[in-house]
Amino acid sequence: MKNVIFLLSGFFFLAACNQADKKTSTDNASDLGQLLEGYHEEYLQLFPLSATVEGDSRYNDQLPADFTDSYRNKTETFFQSYLDQLGRFDRDKLSERDKQSYDIFKYTMDMNIEGYKYHDNYIPFNQFYALPLMMGQLGSGESAQPFKTVKDYDN
Repeated sequence: MKNVIFLLSGFFFLAACNQADKKTSTDNASDLGQLLEGYHEEYLQLFPLSATVEGDSRYNDQLPADFTDSYRNKTETFFQSYLDQLGRFDRDKLSERDKQSYDIFKYTMDMNIEGYKYHDNYIPFNQFYALPLMMGQLGSGESAQPFKTVKDYDN
């Protein structure tokens, strides 16, 4: 009888330890999700045309002076702060799905920060991406529509 009680207590002890690990992993994942959601919301505020393209009309009355050095400094600080916040996560403790999100987000932050080495803000526009081209696209109503989901294509 003592062996059975000892065995069961050992089993419950190990199960409790396992639950603590799962909780930490879940907390880590929810914290990562909150970081990504916070990034997206702040990104839309800094880049209001992206919000409009996504179908979010909250920032339609804003147009940043993205050619200025002060705006570039503000956005570079934004990307660097989120890269720094990402550094507090232990990638190895994340689920496979969260590892992918982590990797993509880190790559995106690194590439955005890398881009600040080049002063593309000195060139007012080019034939590929320019505010005059964007205004024409937004005026047509095509790019300002929310993205379609799989459900939209099923109908």
